Amino acid sequence: FGFGALVAMTYAQQLRQTDPPAYALIFKTRSLGLATIGFSLLAFNGYAVLFWIPAFYVRYHGLPLSEIGLVIGLISSIAGLVGVTLGGLLADRFRRRSPAGRLWVGLANALGPIPFSLLAFYAPDPNVSLAFYAIVQALASLWVGAGVSTVQDLVLPRMRARASAVFLLFVTLLGLALGPFMIGRLSDLLGDLRQALLFGLMVCLVAAALFVAAARSSRALVRSMPSQRTIAATSGPCSAPIKASRTGRYNAF
Repeated sequence: FGFGALVAMTYAQQLRQTDPPAYALIFKTRSLGLATIGFSLLAFNGYAVLFWIPAFYVRYHGLPLSEIGLVIGLISSIAGLVGVTLGGLLADRFRRRSPAGRLWVGLANALGPIPFSLLAFYAPDPNVSLAFYAIVQALASLWVGAGVSTVQDLVLPRMRARASAVFLLFVTLLGLALGPFMIGRLSDLLGDLRQALLFGLMVCLVAAALFVAAARSSRALVRSMPSQRTIAATSGPCSAPIKASRTGRYNAF
């Protein structure tokens, strides 16, 4: 995690010197920053649950690891396919209705799995628990398409590849790197894996609050956004920097 954070900071400083407009939009746009952290926290919970759920069924339901591994793999692949596809369709549909439409998919991803996760964690019957877990996996996969498309909505076309790369870097650092590790450490401290997994649900509540704030900022950003063609023609790597305000608006100066 430390090395990845160093890479991110180094790249940010390099981009600040070589392409100030891209730096301003990618690292200083309020709505983009909030959305990136929000989606990264969803990844934190998703990766943590996926990593530790086999151990959960071994410890709390006495299922053999060889059997539950296959079952979890099938559930995750099928439910993940459904969730990613459905999330992409909903994100595009909501986007046509509102500039913040894709962020509502992130909000649904943050809040939707919580009740089903509680049912899966506390169901006494393993088959019932696995059925609820399948729903959790489908809902927990909604954000994948909405996340990257949100990033591409908030930057200029020439910046989309770099913005997506930064977004995926944060998702990897906060989600894949920290998620399983933090839940594992918390499980050791509490002596209870179930309680540690509940912490991931609390992280989802934080993500939900970030999506609400990002949605408000993104609507202001889109309303104040001039023609992308005009900006693209005047905001090359050597042009004047773009100043991003706290509300998410940006102006060349």
